[in-house]
Amino acid sequence: MTTNATSPAAPAAQTPGSLTGGKRTAAQVGLHWISVTFPYQGVETARMGVDRILAALKPFLDVVEPRAGGGNGYTSSFKLNDGALLLWSDDSAKDWRLMGVHLSIPGGNIANWLSVDDTERGLLAYLTATMDGKCTRLDIAYDDFGGYLHMDIISEYSEARHLSTRWQNVSYTRHDRTSSGDPAGRIIRSGKRSSDTYCRVYDKRLEMLDRTGKCEYGHWVRVELEVKGPQAVFLAAQAVKGDVEELCGYLLKLLNFKEPAGDTNKRRWRTAPWWLGFLHGAAKCTLTLASPDRSVDKTAAWIDHQVKASLAMLVLAISDGDRWRGEAYVRRLVAEGTELLNDEHRRMLKRYSQEAQRRKKHLIGAT
Repeated sequence: MTTNATSPAAPAAQTPGSLTGGKRTAAQVGLHWISVTFPYQGVETARMGVDRILAALKPFLDVVEPRAGGGNGYTSSFKLNDGALLLWSDDSAKDWRLMGVHLSIPGGNIANWLSVDDTERGLLAYLTATMDGKCTRLDIAYDDFGGYLHMDIISEYSEARHLSTRWQNVSYTRHDRTSSGDPAGRIIRSGKRSSDTYCRVYDKRLEMLDRTGKCEYGHWVRVELEVKGPQAVFLAAQAVKGDVEELCGYLLKLLNFKEPAGDTNKRRWRTAPWWLGFLHGAAKCTLTLASPDRSVDKTAAWIDHQVKASLAMLVLAISDGDRWRGEAYVRRLVAEGTELLNDEHRRMLKRYSQEAQRRKKHLIGAT
């Protein structure tokens, strides 16, 4: 199959705050949705935890509005910066500590969190690294302003099944008008919205014209990837590092448009040049999710590197000049934590005790 899609020579338009900025002519990669869950740390009530999180978010906040009710299984909420939601459950909920505090920032609202000097990457790093939040959903927009992607060509490849994909469901639809959350024009969907990964490709310029009657870009096709669960944690880490090649490689692994060849095995077909060029020539990314390797030693290392400074700050604040008050707080945490130990914790303790006894016998035998 031959196409007229060629690599453009002109620089691509810059997406404000994007991970790629305006330095590349291919995919402009940016964040389109950020969801993060924050753990409760050393608080007696849910509202105490929420207030601390709001205080930590203060540098990014312009508007904080209480809302009636919650959502997504939470009982209470705030509306932040005219679009984001901060959700939590009050103390009457059985699992309020385990649920944590959830923040969802839709794509159209991310700009409201950024000042002139802020970036999407910096915001995500603050939420996940500084505030110890766990990314539960991350949407990544791969935007083409330079003419690599054309919906008629993408539709032709999709309908002819000249592609390899990790998704079983690849569908093609067309809307005359924007409706039900879908943009106008042709849409290629891969996967299910309820699954951990979902992708859609559409003409963003046509959507903007349909919604607002104007668009500053002469060409704008968007590939929108929605990721949840462990994959969201992985991709968030790559986004924080600014690893655009890894983000493009991840998309290439999930969705790869191919040039047909005589071989019946599509995996041996070469990637379509227009798709590879759009993704900066990225190689396929190997997503490696480390299996849990929990032990007392690793927990101690995690506390030492991730919690120590925050715990010291908290104890000093509570002590307020009275050392015994801070120590009493730590003792109470340990006492309450002991009541929360589960079977996995007890297995870790047993393994640690057995290993300590083994080391002790070895040392005695060596003397």
